[in-house]
Amino acid sequence: MKLLHLSSIINRDSILKTGLLPSKVSLEQHLYTFQASGLVGDKCVYTWDSDRGQSTDKYIRDMIYCKLFIHPRNRMGFEADKYNADKGRLDYRKFGTKLYGNSDTYDLFEIEVDDENQDLFLKEWWMHSQTKDDSPYSSCHMLKEKYAHDDKVLRISGNTIPPDRLKIITSVKTRLYKNDTIGVSYSKNI
Repeated sequence: MKLLHLSSIINRDSILKTGLLPSKVSLEQHLYTFQASGLVGDKCVYTWDSDRGQSTDKYIRDMIYCKLFIHPRNRMGFEADKYNADKGRLDYRKFGTKLYGNSDTYDLFEIEVDDENQDLFLKEWWMHSQTKDDSPYSSCHMLKEKYAHDDKVLRISGNTIPPDRLKIITSVKTRLYKNDTIGVSYSKNI
């Protein structure tokens, strides 16, 4: 089985030296689900199965959109909760469809999973959904449908995935457009 992981190019040297390090799970529902399946602590590495679901190109675009739309909105929501004494909810309608960040380059890492490294991953797999939410208090409110999916197969690791198990298979250059969409191009020149 081949699993994939997308990371900003700024992490490349570190990843190639020390591997993919688990990072803090920011969504409580993810954390509780993974812990119920054996995750120890509150950090993990998200990967997806390259042989299941829609195309790799689709999931790359959706993941980059997630990093520029959903993650920043989640952070804003967490900060609003943290500093708002009455815990009033953040209304995402006022943010529109804005993407946060700039055009960037990402590396797509391939992880070969075989009998030797099965124990790096939790036994279960999950079906990931990234869909528009009608509630104005959801960070996925106003999510553009072209970046939605409900069939991305995730495998989660609570361990560092060593660099000798990783291979960069492509570099992905992004361009952000004024209409809050993302253009991508691929490069094998790594």
